Amino acid sequence: MTKRKSRKGQSSISPPPQSKRQNYSSRAASIEAVEDETEKESEFEVEEICGIRDIQQGQTPKFFVKWVGYSDSANTWEPLGNLGNCMEMVQGYLLKTFAENVAKTTSYHGKDHAMKSEIRTATVSELLPPTLEQFEDVFNDPDDAALPRLRVESSTANASLPPGFIYLKSRCVYGKGVPEPDRMFASSCACAPGQCTVQNGCDCMKEAVAVNEFGIVPFDREGCVEEKASTLLWECSELCGCGVDCISKVSQQGRPVKLKLKWFPQKGWGVILDQIEAVPPRTFIVRYTGEIITNEEADERDMEYKKHGFTYLFDLDYNNDKKAKYSIDAYMMGNESRFVNHSCDPNLSIYNLAGGETAGDPDVMTLSFWSNRWIQYGDELTVDYNGHYIPSWLKSEQIEREPTQREGQEGMTPCYCGAANCRKWIFD
Repeated sequence: MTKRKSRKGQSSISPPPQSKRQNYSSRAASIEAVEDETEKESEFEVEEICGIRDIQQGQTPKFFVKWVGYSDSANTWEPLGNLGNCMEMVQGYLLKTFAENVAKTTSYHGKDHAMKSEIRTATVSELLPPTLEQFEDVFNDPDDAALPRLRVESSTANASLPPGFIYLKSRCVYGKGVPEPDRMFASSCACAPGQCTVQNGCDCMKEAVAVNEFGIVPFDREGCVEEKASTLLWECSELCGCGVDCISKVSQQGRPVKLKLKWFPQKGWGVILDQIEAVPPRTFIVRYTGEIITNEEADERDMEYKKHGFTYLFDLDYNNDKKAKYSIDAYMMGNESRFVNHSCDPNLSIYNLAGGETAGDPDVMTLSFWSNRWIQYGDELTVDYNGHYIPSWLKSEQIEREPTQREGQEGMTPCYCGAANCRKWIFD
């Protein structure tokens, strides 16, 4: 699994009713060149709101505006304060963006229509990316008391989430062109709770052994990943009779540890361990959730994301003999795992999950993060975006790669992990 750099989905809306906007001095030079004194005193008409730029540190939201009578090349980014005469249009754009993402979750997760009704009456301020005070609430499910609360460390930095962001605790949403799980063909077992073993004839455990190149059950009795488990884990599904506490459903039970989001000046938001109890190796930490999309869609988003420096896509390329067919995009929907930073010496390893909810196309998987060494209070949680890191106990699979790119080449991002073996650059 490889994490791509810089991808962002484009927003598209039908043209809303025209509105007015006061003349603004930062208009594009191409427009200013044709303005005369009369035009400078007039108002420009907003034809369409085409996009929104995230809140970054110390900045306010800006909207991508198309103007009546001008080509797309004259579109400009305008702060919210300059669009006071067309707040209905801004609200319409935000509502549509929000509703589209809510709709993606309702098709599979069966959410009721209460949320859709609520956002119809939401104000612009309620639909904009959250403030730092609101940030914590986005990632904490009030209906799941068993899930350890995620805290946000006080910071002068502004929270950064796209409008209409959807929190997905442990499941992914299936995008256009991605086959959803078919219950008619999903694997399952009829085991009683606590009885999922090969000796008891569990079909899921037999499958887990079959897909493991070492031919072992990948989980121990505590639900930790076995040292000799390959990086493909087969799980029981919700159709199984074994119950929610099955050792083969650890990743489906939600994050078991307390985490905190912390702002790093060079890296932005990161995730640190926020509990006194140290986390031992081979412990499940969190699933990487988001929207599973086709590789073609991922390539399109990649081109847009590179303009803004985002890093929210992981390619599902476990089958290394061919190009990944699918990717997971956590930009518009996901959980706290989207903030896990890169390190050349990470303390988390990435395991592919099959079976469970993904039964169907063998190339449709989900991803999970597991500790590969002891993690102490205050340690930052990290993974290798390049997919180079294999758990240290799998010595036969250890991959040693030297950087092939040098400073100044396109597609490179400086690495600030500080590890002794730092490669200095994060690259595709």
